Amino acid sequence: MAIELAAARARALSVEQISERLEDSFALLSGRDRPTIAHHGTLLATMDWSYDLLSEEEKILFGRLSVFAGGFTLEAAEEVCGGRSIGEGEVLDLLTSLVDKSLVAFEERDGEARYGMLVTIRQYASGKLEESGEASEARGKHAAWFLGLAERAWPHLKGRGQLEWLGRLETEHENLRSAMRFLLEEDEMQEAVRLAWALWLFWYLHGHQAEGYRYAGELLGKKEALPAVARARALIVRGNMSYGREGVEGTRRLFEEAASVSRQTGDNIDLAIALAGVGVTAMQQDDMQRATALFEEVLRLYRQEDDEWGVSYALVHLGMAPLGRGDHEEAARYFEEALEISRKIGYRLFGYISLYNLALSSRVRGDRERAEALYAEGLELAAEAGDRANAAYCLEGLAGLFAEGNEPERAARLYGASEALLEAAGAPLYAHAQDRAIHEEAIGALRLRLGEGDFRTAWAEGRAMPLKRAVEYALHEPEKPLTEIALAFPAGLSAREVEVLRLVARGMTNSQIAQELYVSPSTVNGHLTPAYRKTGSFGRAEAARFASEHDLA
Repeated sequence: MAIELAAARARALSVEQISERLEDSFALLSGRDRPTIAHHGTLLATMDWSYDLLSEEEKILFGRLSVFAGGFTLEAAEEVCGGRSIGEGEVLDLLTSLVDKSLVAFEERDGEARYGMLVTIRQYASGKLEESGEASEARGKHAAWFLGLAERAWPHLKGRGQLEWLGRLETEHENLRSAMRFLLEEDEMQEAVRLAWALWLFWYLHGHQAEGYRYAGELLGKKEALPAVARARALIVRGNMSYGREGVEGTRRLFEEAASVSRQTGDNIDLAIALAGVGVTAMQQDDMQRATALFEEVLRLYRQEDDEWGVSYALVHLGMAPLGRGDHEEAARYFEEALEISRKIGYRLFGYISLYNLALSSRVRGDRERAEALYAEGLELAAEAGDRANAAYCLEGLAGLFAEGNEPERAARLYGASEALLEAAGAPLYAHAQDRAIHEEAIGALRLRLGEGDFRTAWAEGRAMPLKRAVEYALHEPEKPLTEIALAFPAGLSAREVEVLRLVARGMTNSQIAQELYVSPSTVNGHLTPAYRKTGSFGRAEAARFASEHDLA
């Protein structure tokens, strides 16, 4: 019915306008003065009819469930929605009844039951919750539950449970966003800082830095001053999310203020993270002497606290200075120790950063075989963690090796894949002018070897590869059948059609896609039309779903 009502509106509104107005589905789809659909009545009337058939307890649970965004587990529903007239033990039976009445959807995911509501049904239920006067209480319980979840995840993100908890936080991302919005709207600043602090590693590793940067900015911009520890942590989150979004000086000031406040509070861990941030900005400004001194203090603080995660963090960065001056033996000692600790505690980030830098050293020393093995191991670890940015750096390292060898097309594809992944992660392409110059020189050499036409084709094929496919292509031996498999896309889609579908799945309009790809909107439409036909899609939503289901998004 919602589809038919929306189709009727398509006579007077563009698709983009309908999309914008769907935030209030019932106003858009009311069907007023539309005799062609009078036999259906309004969507609201239909929902009223279904709602009136519910028991009082079902009505109460139905409204409370609307606080969840992006689905929920039974455990969360019992904690958030139980209470007052509904006992915790009653939630399962009431929830099962709502599933039976098709008001709540059910699916089994990774062996766990997960529930959710269609957007239009959730909007209706939210209206009923507002009418009940329980909305603020329910949203507060929701925020408290997901704050607790994030804080339970925090220690696991630094150890062996990293992959499991990163996946769990990604699944609950919409709920975490909703919790953060509620805390900010209600001026619950200390709780909002706690949530941001618990999530910053997740944001960093899963490419949500822009989101974390925005939230931390809102926290720091509030008129009411934060307590010292909360302010230091908000500054640290903002600083860690600011790379590529603020100039080096702006990032440095954030971390320096955080360090100053942390010295006053006496929190050594917060101080260590803040000083590490200052050290990174010193590296970005090629002040390796200051960076080394800072990371030596960071290492001392972490050893004092017996924090192996932090020790590995400091060692990785202490290896950068000797690496930069060409002392590969000293650099390797730092990276090897950091790698050993990372493997011991199960934290991947410092592991694959160490592997990447050890690969650089091996490459400079002419040990191409070891460099390739180290890049490959780093790539696999980064991909497992869902860290697109660091996976991209390892892909670029492999591309450089293949370019130096006799595989220019493979190199061009991997350079293209690396660039697309960095853009998707919101990571800076090249932080240093020297790195940018080396990259541009390598790309220029590939253009000459392949010719402009073949280079552009290979580059576009690489940009169209999702992370999983790029990893498979980089790690396989370059035999022809494997190459063909790696570049084969479902439904006979071309590389360009895949790239356009990926951007559609990210919610971009044709105009935005055209700007992203430096083509005209008509060219985008020219790629979308055959893509729709090949995938059996009748619109953007179905095409986006196809992209997601086939690992193209």
